Amino acid sequence: MLVTRRQPYWVHSDPDARPRPQQRCARAEKCADAETGDDGTQSGAWTERTFCDRDTRNISRCIAGAPEQWVTLHLEIGNKRQQAADRVSGSRTPPIPLRADVDALLREYVSVFASWDERVRAAAGLTLPDTGLSRRRRDAVALAAAARLLAAHLDRLLGLPAEPMARAVPLHRIGDDVPEGVRGRVRLDAGYADVPLDLSGADAGLEILGLHYRGRRLAGLTRRPAVVLAGVPCKQCDLVELAEPQDRPQYKSECGSCGHLMTAAEYSSWVGQYAAYVRITAREAS
Repeated sequence: MLVTRRQPYWVHSDPDARPRPQQRCARAEKCADAETGDDGTQSGAWTERTFCDRDTRNISRCIAGAPEQWVTLHLEIGNKRQQAADRVSGSRTPPIPLRADVDALLREYVSVFASWDERVRAAAGLTLPDTGLSRRRRDAVALAAAARLLAAHLDRLLGLPAEPMARAVPLHRIGDDVPEGVRGRVRLDAGYADVPLDLSGADAGLEILGLHYRGRRLAGLTRRPAVVLAGVPCKQCDLVELAEPQDRPQYKSECGSCGHLMTAAEYSSWVGQYAAYVRITAREAS
């Protein structure tokens, strides 16, 4: 029996072989293959996808390693280790038995992964998880299941269009993270607001990378910045890790946890914005 092989299309008639539109990597100046312009500023590498190849592989590793990192963080929750800059002298408040920062990040891990799990399932036409069953699942099990699905559908995840998703935004970042006119529920005592934000696959990758770096920081696996800029937390991840970049003089600050960069003008604006937030919250509390 004669078997004939189907010949491939000529390259110029093959739709998959045509050049795709190029765009900058969604990580911008933090792109793993960032390009430096004539003025010294950095921009994301040109790519056919949402992220450059190196950052896409990094996101894939963060997703695959999320369950193990969650367990590592869970073991840290009872560790009373404190950095010198975080100590408050003269406080008569009883010590918190568990680390609130670790507990908050553990909850955020599960919430973020579960929300993207639902988005991918809906986009791929997969069965959505039963709500009642999901609520009864242990967090570690739910996170592991979501990580497996996101890893198996990474391209679909990073290619998702923008759609409204619920997020908890710290009050001092409302002006930057929440578009004007968006309504939400403010929780003044907790310091954040529940708001719907239009999030896409680019936001998914950035959130997953941010969770990974913050997790490493809280687990004590990252280096501390050399020259610390005290007074305000990072605009991106809220950790007090701002330092003067040693090899990027065009920027005023760099976060030692998530790597977020700010120019002198951006840093000055952020200091004023955070100071205004502190004054308002202090007035409301008095």
